[in-house]
Amino acid sequence: MNARIGQACGIGVAWVVTTGMLSAGGVTYNVPDSDAYITFAGRVQLQYHMTDPDNQPSTDELLFRRLRVTMSASVHPDWINRLQVEYGKGDVSLVDAYVQYAGWDWADIYIGNYNTPFSRASIVSSKKLQLVERPFTGDHNYGTSDRQAGVHLEGTLAEKRLRWGLALTKAAVDPDNRRIDFDSVASLSKGDDWSEGEMAVGRLEVCPLGSFAYDQGDFDRTLRVAAGVAGFGWA
Repeated sequence: MNARIGQACGIGVAWVVTTGMLSAGGVTYNVPDSDAYITFAGRVQLQYHMTDPDNQPSTDELLFRRLRVTMSASVHPDWINRLQVEYGKGDVSLVDAYVQYAGWDWADIYIGNYNTPFSRASIVSSKKLQLVERPFTGDHNYGTSDRQAGVHLEGTLAEKRLRWGLALTKAAVDPDNRRIDFDSVASLSKGDDWSEGEMAVGRLEVCPLGSFAYDQGDFDRTLRVAAGVAGFGWA
């Protein structure tokens, strides 16, 4: 079978109808004489998919692979709230819903629905991907732990040459005969047949030359080296 597939790159836009500071990350409104602010942002990523099988008509479609609205807010520098909702693929789903405490030097803590520290391919933000789709190692439809509701810790040691993450969460499996599909118990489309359990996730990464951002681009053309190990258990 001869199949051809095309993908369109993502385009990020800001969604807001108020005054404030406009940036690539959205629109931020700062409360005068305080640390309080609120940010509204959006993400639009289009995907074109064409299949041309032998001896059959070709089919194609253009869809919103990601269509997200994000709100972040804070009243204190150490406390950040974030809510992100996905409207792509014709469904409404919850992506992020957490409170972050950033007042410690050694770690940040996230309470709520947040990305678990497992596969590097899943940790990279979708706006930092080279292509719209993630590889199998970052896809929750193929066993990656994905975003889950619980307590998450992330931090660095040894002058940021050692990066680590831990998570204790409640997680669910959407039953499927072909794959292991983990989903969040905070999902807006949770099914009655989902199996819930406790999940523990851990990741340790060594960066000999110093830590660097989780993204797939290499615009600086600098040498970056990292080796990591991660694992999770669900029961």
